[in-house]
Amino acid sequence: MKNVLLILFSCVVITLGQLQWAQRARVRQHTEFFSEVIQETIYRLEKRGFSSLTVTNVTQTVNEQMYKFVVNGTAVYTNGFLISMQKIDVTTMSQSVNMPTIDGVQTPRATVSGTLNFRTPKLGFDVIFYAVSGEVLKFTGDFTYNLISFPISIQQNLTTKDVTVTVMLNALTAGGTTRMVYRPANGTTEVISRGFSSHQNFAGVRTWENIIQPIIVDIVKNKIPFPAICYNHC
Repeated sequence: MKNVLLILFSCVVITLGQLQWAQRARVRQHTEFFSEVIQETIYRLEKRGFSSLTVTNVTQTVNEQMYKFVVNGTAVYTNGFLISMQKIDVTTMSQSVNMPTIDGVQTPRATVSGTLNFRTPKLGFDVIFYAVSGEVLKFTGDFTYNLISFPISIQQNLTTKDVTVTVMLNALTAGGTTRMVYRPANGTTEVISRGFSSHQNFAGVRTWENIIQPIIVDIVKNKIPFPAICYNHC
């Protein structure tokens, strides 16, 4: 019985010690680290050209009447990409050190996270409208959002030093009155603009996760190393 109690007591002491260790530990200069990583990420995207941030095709079925003007057909938005944005910034930066259980083993892990924001980004498209009557009309179109944001988490296994990065599209927002702008504009574009939803591009913009994530992994592994951990008197 004494041996059992001793083992239980030891387990409690070890668990409390690990908890206190995780509570005391901090990632040094995490805001500077995250900001530098994002700055380098944007620099690399600029070198590629923001047009490399493409979106998937969107199909819009139209059967609307505006006054006596009837539009019936299908609009297809192709070759979509990021044209421009007014501002890029990072927000909600934070850090943590914890001891999660991975495959049955408690593993020390440090995390630095934040949100990458594209302010007032504009997406451009080639637009083809296939009317039921057989007429085919071609336009260009652009849609301006208020915000596209990606929460980003950079984690390091403190035992193996392996780095993992997650990027996830969180927001794709536009004003309630925002519409696609078509060139040339005519009665057909006036009607189809009323039916185009800002959320129709969500799946396409989400593919940017797969572009941004490997860039950040390479930066942290080869250029801007994960910060040191402070364990006491942080």
